[in-house]
Amino acid sequence: MVLVFSLFLVMSTGKAQTWESTGPYGGFVDCLIINSSDDIFAGTYYGFFRSSDNGNSWNVININGATAGVNTFAINSADDIFAGYGGGVLRSTDNGDNWTQVSNGLPLYTSIHALVISSTGYLFAGARDGGLFRSADNGAN
Repeated sequence: MVLVFSLFLVMSTGKAQTWESTGPYGGFVDCLIINSSDDIFAGTYYGFFRSSDNGNSWNVININGATAGVNTFAINSADDIFAGYGGGVLRSTDNGDNWTQVSNGLPLYTSIHALVISSTGYLFAGARDGGLFRSADNGAN
């Protein structure tokens, strides 16, 4: 169980009976997601982090050579990670090591604040300044 709190994450190791600070430091934690390998991804205003050891340590993830604030995540059944941020949607097919912009068809500089994948495979993106968008092809369009 993970709880988002202010400038850091805290986690419980026993049905929320005890909590301990686990990081990452770097601003408010806006979103969390865990993939099928139990890697934890945390998006903050100041960067994007991954932990492969239950939150004991965190590594900054660079997206195309820069750190980016991530507002929301989604993971599909193939473990592709989608990240919504101030410039649209990004997709990683290799556990966050490399990222591709998949914002074709979105208005330029659309800030994405919500992502969800339906059981039929549609990717939905909620924009802060402009509505709801749907992709039927894994974010390509």
